[in-house]
Amino acid sequence: MLVTPALAQPLPDPVALAVRAERALGDPDSLTELRFTFVVESQGEERVRRTHVWRPGEGTLRVKVGEEEVVLRGTRGRDLDRAARDPEAHAELWEEISPGTDPALAARSWGAFINDSFWLYAPVRLRAPGTSLSYADGWLRVVYGDVGVTPGDRYEYRVAEDGRVEEWRYRLSAGREGRWTWTDYREVGPLTLSLRRESTDGNTVIRFDDVHAEP
Repeated sequence: MLVTPALAQPLPDPVALAVRAERALGDPDSLTELRFTFVVESQGEERVRRTHVWRPGEGTLRVKVGEEEVVLRGTRGRDLDRAARDPEAHAELWEEISPGTDPALAARSWGAFINDSFWLYAPVRLRAPGTSLSYADGWLRVVYGDVGVTPGDRYEYRVAEDGRVEEWRYRLSAGREGRWTWTDYREVGPLTLSLRRESTDGNTVIRFDDVHAEP
């Protein structure tokens, strides 16, 4: 009896998979306002709590940590990621963005927002300028070139048929690695967001509280 070998299934196109993940989440850049609190719990204790209020159309951002709040204005069209890498060298820019705020604090506040918002809606940055996409062994991989606050980071996503991210793993330019599940999906305004990340070792949880998205 002649046995016909099974045909290999074609690999998903990484760009098409990225588009599917983007559409499943929605477009935060089109919002009037996005508010959320980024919380990190490790070994059952809260370690980090930061609240962000972002109005993308206006280019304004409020970052609150404890009783300290930093306001950034005029952020649209500015390369603040690069400026955040060396705030003293860009002190005039930070003074314009946040008058009277120490440049290091202003840059740190911007960096916190970039980090925390990326954790919240990373799939919409899969095709950002300076990135490269590939697919292997069930994972969509994106590598960031000389862009962002921490260039050189690599992320891999496991994307479900409906476009939702089920899990991601990463290797950062600083050498740190991690792997996290994405759960607790909810409709928040026009967005569909996962509001909970849990490290696969079970030691750390990142969650998002008080999330509001205004169209």
